[in-house]
Amino acid sequence: MNKKGCAPSHPHSSFPGILCAGSTLCNPASDPHLFYQPLESRMLSSFSSWFVCPRPQPLQSITDTMDIESPSVICICQDHEEEALAVAVLRSNDQGLPVTETNTVSSDRGTAKILILGSSNDVFSTGDLQYTLTNLSSTQCIVVTTIPIQPLLDANSTDLFLSPCLGNDTVAMSPLKRAVSVLHAEIGEFGGWLSHHHSAPSSHSVSLGLGSSLGGQPKLHYDITLESLSATPACPSAARQALQTYHHGTGVCVFAVRTDDTIIDQRSFQNAVLLAKELRYLAVDTDSSLLTIESLSATEHIMPARPTQQPKQLPKYHFPTSGKNVLLVIPSENAKKKEVLETDIMRRAPAGVQIHTIIFPVESGVGEQPYNIAGSQGARNRIVNALARLQSPTYAETFARENIGSVIAASIENYVQTEDIDRPADFAIAVVHNATTNQTRSSSSRGVTIAPRYVDRARRFGTNGDANYGNITVGKVMAARVPQLDHADWHGVVAGISRYDLLAEAIAKIQIPW
Repeated sequence: MNKKGCAPSHPHSSFPGILCAGSTLCNPASDPHLFYQPLESRMLSSFSSWFVCPRPQPLQSITDTMDIESPSVICICQDHEEEALAVAVLRSNDQGLPVTETNTVSSDRGTAKILILGSSNDVFSTGDLQYTLTNLSSTQCIVVTTIPIQPLLDANSTDLFLSPCLGNDTVAMSPLKRAVSVLHAEIGEFGGWLSHHHSAPSSHSVSLGLGSSLGGQPKLHYDITLESLSATPACPSAARQALQTYHHGTGVCVFAVRTDDTIIDQRSFQNAVLLAKELRYLAVDTDSSLLTIESLSATEHIMPARPTQQPKQLPKYHFPTSGKNVLLVIPSENAKKKEVLETDIMRRAPAGVQIHTIIFPVESGVGEQPYNIAGSQGARNRIVNALARLQSPTYAETFARENIGSVIAASIENYVQTEDIDRPADFAIAVVHNATTNQTRSSSSRGVTIAPRYVDRARRFGTNGDANYGNITVGKVMAARVPQLDHADWHGVVAGISRYDLLAEAIAKIQIPW
């Protein structure tokens, strides 16, 4: 016995260093270090230093202790490796949220260890997987397990699969259904944020050191069905039992993939657990509740234009010229941006000069959501990338045919200002560059303030190589919670002025360098 009256875990347990039959974890309140020590020290190798209290627990249904409004994460671990990965993620950065561990449970086709993150403090003394999962099937749970990659022809070893149970079809909008819907609208198939960092609620980001594997960044699949997976011959027995039992539940399943019955990509399984935790967070987060457009109407205000972020000097280009017309290059796929730029520039064209427009879809290099100085960088990068593409021999004929005498590139980049400002706000910078004379003009738009919680949520999904290069736009975060809101032009709802009207104002202030 130790000083707390606890004994080391049973030496004959099927999972060394884990709970044995009839035991329960020591109260975390009496040993907070157990829950708050660094992530690395909580891996399986450290389990031998944990203790369990020899206090028998009565067998209860998990539904007796789970709050339906606070769904739990259920990890079905089929071997020691999966268990170690799951425990590391479940115990990380959750501010003491309890993790319950069952004994090794079994069926006629395999064994598994079940880890529960959530409101249940029960430890099941039963060794029957079917019984345990039957109890879980009537609750709002997120079940995490693994499946083989062979039947999933379009999947890589890093991909993850989300599948609502059939029982969800009878629930109008359960917290978990809403969570899946919101996450899908926010990020689509993008799972790269899982591989780089994970931020728990009300805490700083936690790096799990999970870089992308050879299979590429994780891709999220939302259209897989439990029925099709459980019918696959290659499906591992423990996972098959889980799928067949949980098929008619009211929760959600998250799957990582195995290359065969014995090999699993560690990053993939950890990412699956992270994804399950994210769904749980969304299900209980009041800021993720669905809103109406009316509830957002006139909730923000318009900010004066900020001092223009002058872009760095652009490279010099040499294009074949043979006339006095202008080739206008717009590096954007956004049709409304094209209309704003083209309309204003053509309106101010010198007498006798015709404008021929080319649109290039190019990368901004600053992520989907630029912040702060990245707005100016993105506008400049678009122009540089478009003009470099224009030097291809493919366009030589265009210069001669259209009597082009000068090349002008015009770019607009929206960005969210979070520095040196009381409340985050969305602004835009417009840049017009004459590549023939190497003259550049720019201006800034007025801005629209944003609720900080939406910015925080967007930043939760990480950045693309720089703190100001966001992966997910604030607009997508907002639109995920407000049906019918345009993620690219939410400004009109919250502040009464369209984003494109603000862009037109910014362009109109520029003296075109003809």
